[in-house]
Amino acid sequence: MVFRSKQPVDKSLNFDSRHNICCTLDKSLSKMKLIKEILDLIGRCQLKKALTGRHNVYRTHIEHFWTSERYEEEEKAIHSFAHVGKEDIEIIIKPADV
Repeated sequence: MVFRSKQPVDKSLNFDSRHNICCTLDKSLSKMKLIKEILDLIGRCQLKKALTGRHNVYRTHIEHFWTSERYEEEEKAIHSFAHVGKEDIEIIIKPADV
C-alpha cells in the first residue's frame, strides 16, 4: 500500500543557522548541560566534523523532497527523489537509517 502526502509544503517554515547541521555540541544550551560528558566525547571523536559541519540545505530541495515522496507501507520506507546533476536519484529512507 502506498500513501502520498496530501498537504502542501508549508512555505512559511522558519529556518535557523542550526538547521544546516546534524547536531550541535553547544554546551551553553540549557538541556545540553545534562549530557556534557557525551558532548566532550563527541568533541574528541573523528566523527565530529561529519556531525557538526554546516551544509547548505535549500528550501527548494526540501520542498522537492516532500512533494515527490511516497510512503511504502510494506517496506515501512519513505521513497523520494533528489536532483543530482541532470538526473533524479531515488532516495529510500527506512527506520534503520534514522
